[in-house]
Amino acid sequence: MFLVDSSRSINNGKFEAALAELVYAIRRLTPKQYFYVIFFDGDTLRMFDAKNPEPRPLAATQENIRRLEYWLPTVELELGTAPYDSFVFAMERLPDAVYVLTDGKFTDKGKTENFLKKTNQIDDPILGQQVKVAIHAIGFGQDEPTLKELAEKNGGTYRFVPPIKKPK
Repeated sequence: MFLVDSSRSINNGKFEAALAELVYAIRRLTPKQYFYVIFFDGDTLRMFDAKNPEPRPLAATQENIRRLEYWLPTVELELGTAPYDSFVFAMERLPDAVYVLTDGKFTDKGKTENFLKKTNQIDDPILGQQVKVAIHAIGFGQDEPTLKELAEKNGGTYRFVPPIKKPK
């Protein structure tokens, strides 16, 4: 599952860098692996169509990757950075991993972090607290401590990617 920030703050080459990372990651999948992409800002835009979104992850076939690449340029940046609904949808599908690509802090007043704290933990009697799904964070535009903490608390990794500079 890939959750991608589409807020207006992810501008000046940051959104382009996020899309480049997304496509790079999905192209590396085999056709036996599956992917799903959700964009979040104040709203949630699930893969391919706002009115009739794809109901489940798709195999990483060349055809499905081309569909994704065709859809990506249609995504518009809007106000807000609230990934809560995106995380709820993603976690309900029990993915192997979630990758969140964003430029910074969420504007949902801790709703996302609280949701993950409650739903992404298993209390194993032998091993103790365990994470259900690894959540990896990729930050664009600035090195963001909130993203590092999100990844750390959810068994994932954090990586910073600088924005893509557009030629003048």
